[in-house]
Amino acid sequence: LSGEVVLMTLVGGLGTLLGPVIGAVFLISVEGYLAELGSWVTVIQGLIFIVCVLALRRGIVGSVESLFARVMRPAKPAMVEAPPAPAGKQVSA
Repeated sequence: LSGEVVLMTLVGGLGTLLGPVIGAVFLISVEGYLAELGSWVTVIQGLIFIVCVLALRRGIVGSVESLFARVMRPAKPAMVEAPPAPAGKQVSA
């Protein structure tokens, strides 16, 4: 049971209040949906954990937050190159 709580927290996202709640809803839904598979549910939960650790390092909530921040970030203005400086007088030796 305590392993499931840790899994829910990691899947949802550490460091947020909403992360563990989303992780719990997600994993309970998966368990209910795949209940007919019996002990394979544990294997599938393990695969979900591996995917979250490798692909979603900040969990579901952290990944959605960073994606939202990236989309909502204002576009940087295009860099305009300054005209070349006028050539100075060349001094000959």
